[in-house]
Amino acid sequence: MKRSIALVFAILLGFQAFAHTSVAISGIASVDLSSQLSLDEAVSAFQTKDPFCGLGWEVVIDEVGLGGTYLVNFFQTSSADWWLDWYGEGLYLSYHLFGAGALIDPFVRAGIGCAGRVILAGDAGAAEPLAISVFPFVGAGADIRLGALNLGATVDYLPRTSGIPATLIQAYPLGRFQTSVLAGFKLGGGRRR
Repeated sequence: MKRSIALVFAILLGFQAFAHTSVAISGIASVDLSSQLSLDEAVSAFQTKDPFCGLGWEVVIDEVGLGGTYLVNFFQTSSADWWLDWYGEGLYLSYHLFGAGALIDPFVRAGIGCAGRVILAGDAGAAEPLAISVFPFVGAGADIRLGALNLGATVDYLPRTSGIPATLIQAYPLGRFQTSVLAGFKLGGGRRR
């Protein structure tokens, strides 16, 4: 009997501990912007560029989150070479102003990432077969939660990018801003009192 009471007590404490926790998995499309950040440029970039596409995840406990994104873009040049570009926000911390369970969820975030290009098939010719950049970033965005469905947008600022130190690998060119739209699922994060 004592074990049953202890188990029930432990389960209730566990539910309480994770009552304000949410987990999100999202499909993301993202484009690189030059040094000008404007709504017109962002819309134009989504219409004229091939976006990076992929997945993102985030776990939010109360107001603090931890997440990452992993995006790719496959393309073929006129010489029949296949290339892969990638953009990944490997790890970021976020602060959600209204917490894990909010209907409208504005947030700020900061983290580290990398981006690059590699040839998959064919001959790179005069082009470098590999380019990689690493970068810190800060950003802001907002999600709208409709039940388990989560829709959102973010803008990230990359204050600097650099190639891999002490190597001959060329740096991958990135603009100062990256803008993304997302759609996915967010579970948990009960209502706050």
